Amino acid sequence: MKKYPALFTAITFIIGITLSRYIDLPIQPLLIFFFAIVVLGIYLHIKSSSKVSTLFLLFAVIVAGFIRFEISEQCVPANDISFFLNADETQTVRGFIASDPEIKGERTKFEFRTKSIKQRDKWIPSSGKILVTVLGERDWLEYGDYIEFESKIKAPYESSNYNTFDYKEYLERHHIYAQTFLYDLSKLVVLEKGKGNPFLKYVIQPIRHRIKYTIWNTLKGNHAALLEGMMLGRGRKLPVRVKEYFSNTGVIHILAVSGLHIGIWALIFFQIFKNILRLKYKWATFLTIGVLAIYMFVCNLRPSITRAWIMSAVIMIGFLVERRINLLNNLGFAALIILVLSPIRLFHMGFQLSFLAVSGIAILYPRLEELIPREIMEAEGVPLKLVNWVSYLGVRGKAILYSRIKKIIPKKIIEAEKSLTKVVNWVSLLGVRGKAILYSRLKEKITQKVMEAEKSPIKLVKWVSFLALRGKAILYSRLKEKITQKIMEAEKFKLKLVKWILQAFLVSFSVTMFAAPVTMYYFHKFQLIAPLANLFVIPVMFIVIALGITMVFTGLIPLGIAKIFAAANWLVLSCLLWVVGFFAKQPWAFIPVQAPSVWFFIGWFGVVLLFSYHGFKWIWIQLKIRPKIAIPALSAVVVAIALLIVLSATGPKANNLTILFFDVGQGDSALLHFPNGKNMIIDGGDETNYFFTHQPYLWSQGSLAKGFWNGITKGEWTTTIHAMVGTHPQSDHIGGFPPIIDDFIVKKVYDIGAGYPSQLYKDYLAKIKENDIEFKVVTAGDTIKGFGEVEVLVLHPDSMFVNKNGDYYYDINEGSIVLKVTYKDASFLFTGDIGTFSEFYLTKKYEKELEVDVLKVGHHGSKTSSSELFLETVNPKVGVISVGRKNRFRHPSPEVVARMDSLDIVILKTSEDGAILMETDGKEIWVESKLKGDLFTIDAVDPSKIERITE
Repeated sequence: MKKYPALFTAITFIIGITLSRYIDLPIQPLLIFFFAIVVLGIYLHIKSSSKVSTLFLLFAVIVAGFIRFEISEQCVPANDISFFLNADETQTVRGFIASDPEIKGERTKFEFRTKSIKQRDKWIPSSGKILVTVLGERDWLEYGDYIEFESKIKAPYESSNYNTFDYKEYLERHHIYAQTFLYDLSKLVVLEKGKGNPFLKYVIQPIRHRIKYTIWNTLKGNHAALLEGMMLGRGRKLPVRVKEYFSNTGVIHILAVSGLHIGIWALIFFQIFKNILRLKYKWATFLTIGVLAIYMFVCNLRPSITRAWIMSAVIMIGFLVERRINLLNNLGFAALIILVLSPIRLFHMGFQLSFLAVSGIAILYPRLEELIPREIMEAEGVPLKLVNWVSYLGVRGKAILYSRIKKIIPKKIIEAEKSLTKVVNWVSLLGVRGKAILYSRLKEKITQKVMEAEKSPIKLVKWVSFLALRGKAILYSRLKEKITQKIMEAEKFKLKLVKWILQAFLVSFSVTMFAAPVTMYYFHKFQLIAPLANLFVIPVMFIVIALGITMVFTGLIPLGIAKIFAAANWLVLSCLLWVVGFFAKQPWAFIPVQAPSVWFFIGWFGVVLLFSYHGFKWIWIQLKIRPKIAIPALSAVVVAIALLIVLSATGPKANNLTILFFDVGQGDSALLHFPNGKNMIIDGGDETNYFFTHQPYLWSQGSLAKGFWNGITKGEWTTTIHAMVGTHPQSDHIGGFPPIIDDFIVKKVYDIGAGYPSQLYKDYLAKIKENDIEFKVVTAGDTIKGFGEVEVLVLHPDSMFVNKNGDYYYDINEGSIVLKVTYKDASFLFTGDIGTFSEFYLTKKYEKELEVDVLKVGHHGSKTSSSELFLETVNPKVGVISVGRKNRFRHPSPEVVARMDSLDIVILKTSEDGAILMETDGKEIWVESKLKGDLFTIDAVDPSKIERITE
């Protein structure tokens, strides 16, 4: 406690915030309790034991954390905009644009701080923030504009799919409880410009805009988006797949400005102030801190950069006053300041990853460093033997080369003893006649045999060769005297580069081990390749940011000079993108895992911390004395961590049939997990949906990356997609299939085989061929086998709709694959986008065979589908409509909804219920939705029985 006062205070404050998150207590009694504990702690400190008083004071800090979080969350003004939300009525509000409008594609997004709202033709004061999305690029909207708009204001949407990013929770962490979409710009009016905080308006905003302007006017595409992400922490313009590469390799941190970025900026600007501008150390320090503070505001005060700025300022001031700073205590001090100001940041992913990363460096890295051999750690300056080795090799190489060349000189020349002239002696004398001193030195080096030659012009060749060798020997003897005695006497190869590589790797490894549980929780990944990838990425990142800063400063004058540096940066950024892509594509880059439990966190950090404080030193000692004891101990720790990872990667296999209808907006996609452990995907939504729906869910179920486990044991985990069915080749049904093929092992693809003229479908077929996936065209009457007791029967299309040449005679929707899935008494019907014509054909062809418990309603509830005859024939208890919120087609059709209601069919819509999960043992079907929880159970044996759990 005495050594780490700020650290222990921060930890206890965090405990209080965490308790307050899950326990609801009134504030007033807590305040009285807090002051009572503080007074008692001070009294005990004065009267008796300081240890007991310290415990009381720490307990008081826990209560303080509890109270601080309660105040921040509960003390919402009575006129906050969240109390005026009404999704059914249009409301008019006035206020300020409180953030820099972000333009992405055809949408402009900004935070709006409410000042007043119109109620019954009267303006009343209001407060709180609204996230506003405007359709279209609106570059005339600026921070500080006082605007008025009319729109429907509602609460942010919850995450509608399982194990995916919760956008509502994210906005609430930023105290945003309302959002709106403006599709009609005539409803938005700028009342006054130039408002807002002057510091942000006239200092921070111009700097941010200048950086963005320089980047996007000197670079394009992914290179500009990547540089903007690295300099401003705004990598949102990067394609989703590229961001996935950064995430999979564990280097996503370079896209979110963090402590590493601050360190680079601090180093660059301190060198400018100290060595270029020749300022005193004190002024260089304070100016650097000031520049970093401005940069912190430019990056929107993100938790990671705020933490880094506080710690950097403390360290730099510590150097200034010649006081050593404890890294862990400094970390606790930074956490305490941030959480006192905004306790909700404790639950921000950036805060957690940032503080855990530094904790790994402070706690685990020093123990790992002890394992580096002493001779490497003591290496100073340049590699000692390198200079000696290069110098010596220069001479020895020549000697070796001469001896080889000498062998190819004809024997007649080597043995020549006579000469028609005394050319050898003549050349020697003529060359040195006027330079007696030089001649006398050279003459001593020439062999007596050569000097006595009287008749041999041939011997000139031998003499010149010999003199060249001797000259090198003389030069080497002079150079050798210049080499320091320390280098010449070096007995070991102490290479600073080896030391740097080892240290960088161990730092990255330490960060990975401490941050792993959090990345597993949020991203469902354990990045095996992260320590190695960071060895390559971090040095390149330093070059990129240094060139980026140079670009920004030279961009203040005409952009011609900035473009020169941008060209260099383009090359470096290209290398960075290639390196990250290369590592990301390795099958062992990462392991997708389940979201870890609380016990996993406890076990993980328990093993790592115990090993950090006791394991390494003990093992290193034992390795030198008793390796038979130390090696098994080290192996046990590695196995313990590996088991934690593997246990989180292996989800339990259900004995039931599970069907998950994803919420993919205006599209279709369902995942079937069969009792025998195999999987099938029916349709895949579009590509964007895949990254935000399928991938997180599949990985969170304990799946493994493509080729990782399969390549080692040929086993099949839940990543293996045994059957992928594209009901028909439109983008909202097969758009997600190409990235699924990229990320997972796909065994078979079932298709209607239509020659559909879209580039997406061509690329999709090419990817199937490239990955050597079995492709099968199915037709009515086929059975998709391999799923144990579950029967998957193809009911449609037959040759009347799509022939064997891939020609379809009606609309492509009418040729959709229709599947009936039956498990004991439970049955499900998937209808793609078939219309009333195909429905009529099916009713006449199959009649009672169409009857099922659950119907996936055709064509998203369009009025062109779900005819009364078809619904009566199928007679489902539940109808699932996969549809987007406020879609432009206005699906589902009111007529279809009314028709289903009249037949007492329970309607579930992904637009309202989110993802819909069904599980059956063949007798009962349990139904739940992501947004509404448990809904009801269906008795598959007795069709009349539906037991509702919630209304």
